[in-house]
Amino acid sequence: MGRSTSDYHDACLLESVIHLLSEAGRFDDALAILDERDAEYVDKHSSWFHTNRIGLLGEAGRYEEALAYAKTLPTDLYGLTSSSAWIPEQSGRVDEALGPLRADADVEAWEVAALLIKHGRAEEAMDSMPSIADLRAVGVARHVPLTTLSRRESSRHVRSIDRGPASRRTGVNDEEPESQA
Repeated sequence: MGRSTSDYHDACLLESVIHLLSEAGRFDDALAILDERDAEYVDKHSSWFHTNRIGLLGEAGRYEEALAYAKTLPTDLYGLTSSSAWIPEQSGRVDEALGPLRADADVEAWEVAALLIKHGRAEEAMDSMPSIADLRAVGVARHVPLTTLSRRESSRHVRSIDRGPASRRTGVNDEEPESQA
């Protein structure tokens, strides 16, 4: 078992080493280093660890292994949907990648649009995006930075604008936003 790498500087070094190995095409070495992390590290950096492991498997061309690994993880793991969708997209299965992205309320609309544009489907990407006016209205009406809203939240907030303030109180994100100090 590897030594604990929970220290911030060790974590930054680990990420740099994994990135360099990946850039050099040494995916097995990068995976080996990643897999040497102890349980404490994995628990502390769960999202980072698992999404990077999925990415490394995908970059190594081990698509089915990456998808099988992703299925073993908790579905609420931050970044799991995007990381998992990247795998079929890399193997040319764009529509298979789009399904989970579109179904996940936490995936931002721009992520779906970027994938569509990358694959020559710009018109479809534009059709799936909320209008700038709607997004501005949501941000102004709720005093929420637009970047903090998921696609589903944006849609709910935009729909509630026409119904007035009472309907917004029962919607998503009822609590006041934290100050941006």
